[in-house]
Amino acid sequence: MMIHLFSALKKRCSLVSVMAEVDRILRPQGTFIVSDDLEKIGEIEKMVESLKWNVRMTHSRYGGGVISVQKS
Repeated sequence: MMIHLFSALKKRCSLVSVMAEVDRILRPQGTFIVSDDLEKIGEIEKMVESLKWNVRMTHSRYGGGVISVQKS
């Protein structure tokens, strides 16, 4: 069974808080890759687009997905 980090964190804290911390830690031009369910991938994609990060790749299959983004 695959555990999706962001789905698991939803029970403990908000996705916005986690993404704010990722933004703080990740250096410019750094890459962030997430594998999770499609709902979380969609939420993350909207957030990183609002941060003006570049979505490099998204892929979905069997109810799960992967997103790769680069901080601008």
